[in-house]
Amino acid sequence: MSLLIVLIIAPVAILLGLFLAYLPMRLLLAHMAKQITAPIREFIQRQRDRRTIDRDSPDRRKPPVEPVRTMIPRETSDRRKAAESATPKA
Repeated sequence: MSLLIVLIIAPVAILLGLFLAYLPMRLLLAHMAKQITAPIREFIQRQRDRRTIDRDSPDRRKPPVEPVRTMIPRETSDRRKAAESATPKA
């Protein structure tokens, strides 16, 4: 009888202990994440505000350049080479 009680109470005690340790850990990590991300978000917002301000100086950023398309000569296919070599030359 006492073994049965131990087998019931021990897992309950372990699960309760894990839950009581897990909840404060999650709360602490959430609080730490907010403290870390707040300055980063403020910095991003300051950068956005700075970009919207009109400046007296001209824009020094270069406009995006389209990639140059070049004509690369194609190699003749293997079939064409085989056909040319198979035909007798006069």
